[in-house]
Amino acid sequence: AILLPLILVVGWAVVALSRPPAKDAPLKVPVGIMKSMRMMASPEAPWWYLQLRETLGSSIFQHNIPAPGGMYVVCASKHQREVLLDRTSDKLLHMYSSFDTIMGHKSMFTSSTLDPCCRHMRKAVAHSLSSSEVDRMNSICTKYVKEWETNFLEKLADTDATFDP
Repeated sequence: AILLPLILVVGWAVVALSRPPAKDAPLKVPVGIMKSMRMMASPEAPWWYLQLRETLGSSIFQHNIPAPGGMYVVCASKHQREVLLDRTSDKLLHMYSSFDTIMGHKSMFTSSTLDPCCRHMRKAVAHSLSSSEVDRMNSICTKYVKEWETNFLEKLADTDATFDP
């Protein structure tokens, strides 16, 4: 009784993974399913995504996780903003609803983008991804990095001390 569903799942995974990508499909992450899942759940995930962006030379790429429609990552604020503001983009709720039972409630992750609550969240986040806000934060971050270099790193270099974050 369990053999048939198992065969169907394995067959679906083989077909999904062996299908050639479309010509304009994003690049695939050069690691396996288990490492992708482990890294996605780790605290280092944001830095791993930035490293992948530089390694692959693309800010949009696909995980090797056999999910219907694929699992994509967008590492550019311009593209993230486009997705957030696109009124025709919505989540496939049948894919995300299983997470509701794990969390015990609906969240932004599992809500439809057409949900009025999600609309308010989108409006709140869209400003932080605007080009003027990103430029403003870039200049602020640059200022603090330069202060850190001057006040901390140069003093360490003068004393021949080591820096171990």
